[in-house]
Amino acid sequence: MTCQFATYTTRCAEKLRQDNLLTGCFTVIMRTSYYQKENQYSAARTVQLDPPTHDTGRLIQIAMQLAEMAYEPGYDYLKAKVIATELVQADEVQGSLLGGPVHDEKRARLMATLDQINSKLSADAVKYGAMGLAPTWGMRSEHFSQRYTTHWDELPLVTIE
Repeated sequence: MTCQFATYTTRCAEKLRQDNLLTGCFTVIMRTSYYQKENQYSAARTVQLDPPTHDTGRLIQIAMQLAEMAYEPGYDYLKAKVIATELVQADEVQGSLLGGPVHDEKRARLMATLDQINSKLSADAVKYGAMGLAPTWGMRSEHFSQRYTTHWDELPLVTIE
């Protein structure tokens, strides 16, 4: 499940950077299946971020800590989520007299370089090790509806005899 959290957190951070946003609050949620009668469990852990960030490395570290706090052994987890809230524009962050620096230029350049490489090559050309080498999980897609209006190859064919 840690690979899922790392992957979801990476995608979340990429989207934050695309929109020039920082997150001030980060939440991790995990749960078992709704449909099993016994042994159900769900947990959510949240942390306030000061200063707000869109740094993938920092967010993955936070997600792993939150997931470890929420984890209870003995359950078959089915779903994992990450949620970024309290979003602020990256250029409108209020600094704190007692807090550390709001913006780390080296980390910002690193994130920009990662995004640039991944946009040119592939989504995971360069990635954090926490995401794993090859995902051992995947989205279940056996019940998707057809996409007639957006994919030509899924249009139904009509034959006249």
